[in-house]
Amino acid sequence: MPESSLPPVIKQNGRKYMVVALVLLAVALVWWFASRGCESGDSDETAAVTTEAASAQREQFGAELEIPEGVPEEEPEKKRRRRAGPICRGALDATAIKRVIDGQPRQQVRACYERGLKQDNELEGSVNLLLTIGKGGNVTNVATRGTLNDSAVLRCMRNVARKWTFPRPEGGCVQTSIPFTLTPKR
Repeated sequence: MPESSLPPVIKQNGRKYMVVALVLLAVALVWWFASRGCESGDSDETAAVTTEAASAQREQFGAELEIPEGVPEEEPEKKRRRRAGPICRGALDATAIKRVIDGQPRQQVRACYERGLKQDNELEGSVNLLLTIGKGGNVTNVATRGTLNDSAVLRCMRNVARKWTFPRPEGGCVQTSIPFTLTPKR
């Protein structure tokens, strides 16, 4: 048989197909994570209309406890990704937490509830705010659990809770649950 000018064929037992498959898998994963991280592209016009409607609603209901603005809205419940939070081994005295909560935070939670009560006058239930308090005393993560079934009220509560500050925990972050029972004033 005459000799070929081509280099000898080395059998790789499908390695090149495996490499191609891994590259395609990596590209697919990058695309998937990138697409899940993107927010819905609301136009500036929609945002302006929403802001105007919120201002008009505030004026309509008169003076009430101010709920901090500037906190980004959360994604809807079904789109939100669950993140494994840090393991917190810090300590913060329960009376210190109670002192903070019994101030303006309790009023803010009640204001969120009363906004929902204007839409549904029979709205009631319990809410546990699950807070992660960072080593600096700021709230780094908020989740809600309970029987209150109003996503707008729960979103409002999570947004105001992110602004709360506590004394610095000893030894790192702290996770705590703060219960609220919300019923209409009769």
